[in-house]
Amino acid sequence: MTRVAGLPSLAPDRSRDPFPPIEACPPTTRRARVEGRSKQTVRFDDEQAATLRTLLPLLEPHWARIVDRFYERIFADPRAHAAMNPRAEQVDRLKAALVEWVRSGLEGPHDEEFTAHRARVGLAHVRIGLPRHSMVAAIHGMRLDIRELLASEISDRGRLLDVCAIVDRFLDTELATLLQAYEADSEEKLRRRERLATIGQLAATIGHDLRHPFGVIESSLFIMRKQASGDARWLAHIDKIARQVDTCKRIVSDLLDPARSNNTQRTHVEIRPVLEEAVALVPIPRQIDLSIDAPDSLTCALDSGLIQRAIINLVTNSIRAIGDREGRVQLQARCEEKPVRMLWLSVLDDGPGFPPSMIPLSFEPLITTHAQGSGLGLAMVKSVAARHGGEVRGANLPDRGARVDLFLPIEVSEPTA
Repeated sequence: MTRVAGLPSLAPDRSRDPFPPIEACPPTTRRARVEGRSKQTVRFDDEQAATLRTLLPLLEPHWARIVDRFYERIFADPRAHAAMNPRAEQVDRLKAALVEWVRSGLEGPHDEEFTAHRARVGLAHVRIGLPRHSMVAAIHGMRLDIRELLASEISDRGRLLDVCAIVDRFLDTELATLLQAYEADSEEKLRRRERLATIGQLAATIGHDLRHPFGVIESSLFIMRKQASGDARWLAHIDKIARQVDTCKRIVSDLLDPARSNNTQRTHVEIRPVLEEAVALVPIPRQIDLSIDAPDSLTCALDSGLIQRAIINLVTNSIRAIGDREGRVQLQARCEEKPVRMLWLSVLDDGPGFPPSMIPLSFEPLITTHAQGSGLGLAMVKSVAARHGGEVRGANLPDRGARVDLFLPIEVSEPTA
């Protein structure tokens, strides 16, 4: 854990750590919609569920063939290949995850937790940009493969037709859940594009109109610095004006940010230094205990500049929420393997938390609960996550405080020791 200069020397008491693990986050609105729709889809009576379980020993010897052919179909699509950018070890993980996906689907139980897990898998495929038609074709191919295997194992034609009908229903259910994830994603993107189009037009007009006044102020400050050379009091006032101009320019930039394109400048970087550099740019009050919890050698390909801007906004929000009292802010980073390999970045604090009614709206532009807030910081964080093909979530902690988590499904490497 890294200590930041200017913080109290008292280390956090891990035995009473108020920050629970990342799994405590509630679902986003999009994820909740997908899970809600999926609950209407997964329905197997006891007899059907028992039939699905009897297929496990029949299919067990053939998993390698099934998953090999599944991913052959997926990677035959150049867009799918580009979205997943597979390497040998990553493909092995994907195949193992697919086996577990089919096995758990056959084994059950088909309850709400099963439905929620299926919805999360569907959203994971949406987040990495896997084309919808590739998944539909691959699942249909799996259906044909399983039918062929069952035909070689079940001699009674009536029994074979009944079993194939239940397998078809199982795969149709999985496909429906997946397509609901794509549908929810499309709906959200459409609504967001409509909002951002209006905001982008407004921001472009404001940015254009303010560019000349900012230039005049900055050139005047340059002249005033020369005139006030040696007068520390006047130079301090000039610096204060310059900082406020920079703040105004940053607000305009943040207003434009959510409407910008998804282009990123990705390079392989170590995550810990990225977080440390971001924190170094934030004024940390002495009463705030800030810590960074990240593996030293955790690296991934991302746009470090964008990630730092997001972290700066989140840490600033946490400090503002805590206010004048003593408080804690913690940054976490870790690698998660399922349902796809991703980087999780979290900022947690022990402030008052989000107003519950505002959580679904917190990451929308121009929404804020702070008297001095612009309502752009969290919208920018959501834009950064989206540019990396990821997602952001906000939640209140059980006792006190809030957390914001960025999920970035990108190529990650972490030491195994």
